[in-house]
Amino acid sequence: MTENLQELGDWVNRPEELTRLLYKGLLLTIADAQQAILAKQYGEANHLCQKAYEIVARLDGGLNYDAGPLADRLHQLYSYSAEQILQADLQKRREPLELVETIITQLDEAWELVVKQKQTSHERNDRGRQQAINPYIEQENLQEQLLRITEVEHVKQKENLNTKKREPGGGDRDED
Repeated sequence: MTENLQELGDWVNRPEELTRLLYKGLLLTIADAQQAILAKQYGEANHLCQKAYEIVARLDGGLNYDAGPLADRLHQLYSYSAEQILQADLQKRREPLELVETIITQLDEAWELVVKQKQTSHERNDRGRQQAINPYIEQENLQEQLLRITEVEHVKQKENLNTKKREPGGGDRDED
């Protein structure tokens, strides 16, 4: 149970990952719904369309309207997607689902870029913070790397010496 709470905490601390997960789940559900409609399995298609609708509703419900006009635009896209899912379910047609699939795929790709940029920005900020606290951090890191390399080289030299001592004719003997 503690692990589950920790995982939940990770999702709360990284809502962008939850959004990506919802996009991926929605795309899978839409693909399955399209296949069900194609196979004329309308009961299954209905179930999958309802699931897709619920995912879109969760995405829409998670919008932060303090973010400005972007939240309004996303709300419009989510509302349109929800309408199209309902139309696909009622009419048992794949075309509305294809539209939703296109919209969500583009949102997912854009969201993935944003998440990568955010991670890169955080990494740069972390390095910048470390350097602000200790302006010699890069120099210290290089020194540590050099020390490790030197230690490895020292061990290799010792091994080479030991190997030479064990070889016939090796060691400290002079050959006269």
